[in-house]
Amino acid sequence: MLRWLSSKLAAPNSLRSRLTFPDPERLGTLSDQLARQTTDDGGALKREFSAFVSSIRIGPFWKLTYPDRLGETNRVLCARLRELAPDKVDLLDLGGSDGITTQDLVEHLRAALNVKVNACMVDLYCYLLRFARAGVVEYRMTDGSPVMVRVGPLAIQLSSVSRTRNPISRTLGKFYLGRKNFRESMPQTASFSLVNPRVTADAGIEVLEWSALARKPELVNRLNVCRASNILNRDYFSADQMRCAAGHLHAYLVEGGLLIVSRNRLTTHEVEEGAIWRKEGDRFQLLEEFGGGSEAGEVINAFRASATPTPV
Repeated sequence: MLRWLSSKLAAPNSLRSRLTFPDPERLGTLSDQLARQTTDDGGALKREFSAFVSSIRIGPFWKLTYPDRLGETNRVLCARLRELAPDKVDLLDLGGSDGITTQDLVEHLRAALNVKVNACMVDLYCYLLRFARAGVVEYRMTDGSPVMVRVGPLAIQLSSVSRTRNPISRTLGKFYLGRKNFRESMPQTASFSLVNPRVTADAGIEVLEWSALARKPELVNRLNVCRASNILNRDYFSADQMRCAAGHLHAYLVEGGLLIVSRNRLTTHEVEEGAIWRKEGDRFQLLEEFGGGSEAGEVINAFRASATPTPV
C-alpha cells in the first residue's frame, strides 16, 4: 500500500491506520530513549518499541509482540520447572521477535525459582537495514528481503506488493523492485536493531539471528527448556518444516528437558493455546495442554528423532 509515514502509531481500525505507516526511523529514536531511560515509566516506551516492531511485515511474517503477552505459557512452564527444582535454567526462546517476551520469561523464572536463568533468544530477523540513493530510501532485512521504499514522507510496503489489491501500490512497487541496477547500487546508510535495548543489556540473554530450520551445533544437549511461541504453526511452516524444527529443538534439550509450544489466537480477546512436553529418549512425552492445545501437537507427539533426518 502507498501511504504516508508517521512517527506516531495509529489506533487499530482507525481512518489514520488506513492512511499511514509507522516510520521505521522512529525505531532508532526509541532505542536511544530506552537505552538512556533509568526508570520504567510504566513501560510506555517498551510498549511503543514493541508496537513499532510489530508494524514491520517481512513477506508473510508479522513480528507481532508486546510485553506480558505470554503470561499463561510462562505460568505453565514455571509450574513444571518448580516440580523439577533445577539449580539453574538454560533456555532457548524461538521466534523471540523484539525479545521483550523473552525478558518477561527470564525475569519471571528468576523471581519464581530463585536460580540463575540464561536465555538464548532466536529470531530470523533482528535488524532492519536502511539503504539510500538520490532521495530514495529502502528498508531491507539482513537477508536482503525488501520491506519498504520511501520518497520523503510517502512509502510503499514492498513486502506485500504481490498480495496487495491496490493497483497503484502494486504497479509502483513492482516497477521499483524491477530496478535491479539502481537497488544494487544503493549504499547502506544505517542499521536499526529490532531487539529492545533492555533485552540486549541483560547479561543473561544472548540474541541470535538464526532460522528455526537450521541447526546450531553449539546448542546441542545444552538446554533444559525450549519455548516456541507464535512461530510453529501452519501459517508459517509445513508439517515437514515443523518436524525439522522439532528435530533441532529435541537435539538442543538435555534428557528430561521441557518443550513448550503456544500460539496467541484472537477471538473476543487474545487466548494462548499450547502444550508442554518432556524429552524422553528419541521423542517428546506430552505433559499438559492449555487453552485448547497446540496446532503443532500432532507433529510433536508423532516425532521420533531416530526416524528424522538432520537437515541443516
